[in-house]
Amino acid sequence: MLDARKIGAYISSLRKEKDWTQVELADKLNVSHQAVSKWERGESLPDIGIIPKLAELFNKTVDELINHGDSYASKGHGRVINSIYKNKSEKVIEMLKDGEIETEAIVDTAPIIKPKLLGKLVNEIDVMKIEHIVNLAPFLDKDTLEKLINYATKDTIDIEYLTLLAPFLSDTFLDSLVDKIEDKELNAEVLVTIVPFLRREKINELVDKNIEELNSREYIVALAPFIGKEYIDKILKKISSGEIDKSLLMEIAPFASQEALLELVRELDEKIIDSELLMFIAPFLSKKSIEDMICKMNFDDLEGEVLSALAPFIGKETLAKVINSVLDNK
Repeated sequence: MLDARKIGAYISSLRKEKDWTQVELADKLNVSHQAVSKWERGESLPDIGIIPKLAELFNKTVDELINHGDSYASKGHGRVINSIYKNKSEKVIEMLKDGEIETEAIVDTAPIIKPKLLGKLVNEIDVMKIEHIVNLAPFLDKDTLEKLINYATKDTIDIEYLTLLAPFLSDTFLDSLVDKIEDKELNAEVLVTIVPFLRREKINELVDKNIEELNSREYIVALAPFIGKEYIDKILKKISSGEIDKSLLMEIAPFASQEALLELVRELDEKIIDSELLMFIAPFLSKKSIEDMICKMNFDDLEGEVLSALAPFIGKETLAKVINSVLDNK
């Protein structure tokens, strides 16, 4: 890929050799000085139509410019850019077919090529390595990308590539790729990476196969917003049995069913349900459940912030009872 930081630094160096300000260079190219500033800081690349003009201004070839002074590092980048700049994209296709430029020339310049033209060019490449497809993924439309992946991955796909490609694929296509992975590779760590991009049915299927692995707080919290309540309820049972620390309840309570939360509260000893924990799960329990729990607690633990947080979820009588008890003990 083109290195925006190195290209930017090279542009900055060439501009200073000419003793031009950023504003002066911008005026010569008919762009804003903010655009020049972004190039030089490596925050963006010049448009494909600007690069040949930049090269000409600095008396450099396009290859020298985008390879930050090293024209020998080119794999045909300059020929690709110049052809597209002159509206001769068919010339790029001819060069690809004749082997005059390498596939890397297309992959590297992808960030500055329009998506439709990029799709047209990559479709002319007979065999595309999966590594190249991963690099192209952010710049291709879904249909073209998925077609390339189908050609490159017949029976299976490396799990590392799957996680890198997931954000750019349709959920149904990603589901089909997951089916090519062996179950033992689809562990909790992988699930956390791909779960935002899968269909709910596939998520539940995978979680069902890995439910016994879900003992890590990090994995459970990351998966909670995406998995069904029935699986969160199973995790609550692990809290009840002591397999998972009860503090996790604070983070997954919004995704559990009220029935499962209530059952967990009943199973846990009232000494384990402290005021802080109750404060976090109160919004997800019924008023009666909260009041029953409060009545079993030491009212001295319900002062200040805790009592203020619980007040909206309990009746006036219970609230008055707690306040009076706290005041009597002072």
